Amino acid sequence: MAEILRKIYYRITVFRDGYKCKDKFALLVGTFLRVVSKRLSERYMPEVIVRNSSGLFYCRSHSGDLWVVSDRAEPDLMRCLDKLNSGIFVDIGAHIGKYTIQVAKNIGSSGHVIAIEADPENYETLVRNIKLNNLENVFAINMACWDKKEDLCLYMRPMGEKAGSSVVKSTVTSRVINIQSDTLDNILDNLGIHFVNVVKIDVECAEEKVLAGMGKIISNNKSIEIFFEAWDENYLNQCKEVLNSYGLKVDGEYCSLLRATYSSMP
Repeated sequence: MAEILRKIYYRITVFRDGYKCKDKFALLVGTFLRVVSKRLSERYMPEVIVRNSSGLFYCRSHSGDLWVVSDRAEPDLMRCLDKLNSGIFVDIGAHIGKYTIQVAKNIGSSGHVIAIEADPENYETLVRNIKLNNLENVFAINMACWDKKEDLCLYMRPMGEKAGSSVVKSTVTSRVINIQSDTLDNILDNLGIHFVNVVKIDVECAEEKVLAGMGKIISNNKSIEIFFEAWDENYLNQCKEVLNSYGLKVDGEYCSLLRATYSSMP
C-alpha cells in the first residue's frame, strides 16, 4: 500500500520538476493521460526540460528519462557521490548525465568528470545536457569500456525503457549497431589521466569486462572508490573475483549499490 501511495504522490507532483511553464504543462497532461493509459501517456509526452537537485536535463519523448534523472531514482548513489567535491570522477555508462552533472557541479574547477557512454542516442542527449548546464569540466566520450580494444555489437534499448542498451544482452525488440570499445586504462592514458578518485559503473551486465580493463588506474590510487551493481549472486561473485585480484574488497549485496575499495572504509 505504501508503494502504491508513493507512486501516486510522484505522479501528482512530477509536474513541479518542469523547467518552464510549457514543460510543467506537458508533465501535468502526461500525468492525467497515464491514469487513462500508460501507452497513451508515452505516445503523447514530448521532449521536456526538467530540474532535479543537481541541474537541468533534456528528457526525450518516448523514453524513461524522466524517472532516470529524478532525485527519487537511486538516492543512495546520489548521496555517495554528493560527498565528492574535488578530483577526478569517471562515469561509465553515463546515460544522459544524471551523475555526470551532479559531480561536475560539485567539484567545479577543483576537478574533472570523464563521462563515457556507448549508446550514441544517449550520448547525444548527454552532450546536450552538459551544454545546458554550462559545464566546462566534463570530457564526454562515445564508446564502450571493455577488457580490450575491439568492435562490439550494441543492443539498443527498446523505446520507452528507462535505459538498457547493452553489449552483452539482447531482447527480441533490440536494434543492433556496431560500436568501438577499449579499456578504461587505455581511454584515460589517451587523455593523459593516470589517477582517478571515484568510478561509477552502470553498463547492463558488462561490469566484469569493464573492471578487467581497469587494473592500471586502480593500482595508481589506494583510496579509489568504485560503485557498481550486480543483478544476481553469481554475477556478483564474478565481479568480486576481478576486484579481489586487484586487492579490493566489496561492500554490499547483489541487487543493491555495491562499493569496492582497498579497505572497508566507513
